[in-house]
Amino acid sequence: MHQCRVYFNIGLPYNKEKFFALLKKKKTPKEIKPEDISVLYLEDVEKELQNFGVNYKKSTHSLQVNVNEEYEVYISDMVRDVIVPFIGKEEWLLNLQRRYNLEYTLEIVPTIDLDCEEVKPCLSLDQDIIEFLYVSNTQLDMDYEVLEKNQ
Repeated sequence: MHQCRVYFNIGLPYNKEKFFALLKKKKTPKEIKPEDISVLYLEDVEKELQNFGVNYKKSTHSLQVNVNEEYEVYISDMVRDVIVPFIGKEEWLLNLQRRYNLEYTLEIVPTIDLDCEEVKPCLSLDQDIIEFLYVSNTQLDMDYEVLEKNQ
């Protein structure tokens, strides 16, 4: 069965030297707490998102907003579900980004099962999504996993 996870990631400023030093000590990213790496503005950005009314999950040094794991063949449809609250609010996103030195990334993480007889995911993005990424100064990251036969 094919799967996909799509979310809008808000990267917070943090001390990268501390982060990589902890990784060298064999800590996993999930074991590292925000205070261990001096993450800045976490509470402020959380409050902004709560006031805006979107759902998010905390990560080590980022917030995963509007996580969508309801698989659809057309990945653009999944992406649109994630970004729809921000359409028309790009200026708000840009102001937030400037105020707190944030990095925005649209994360698309499909899992493609080669044994599955279903139609493979369509990983193209529609023009309105590409325009949103440009206007909101958002990067695109696609990390896909392919499950080989009999895996």
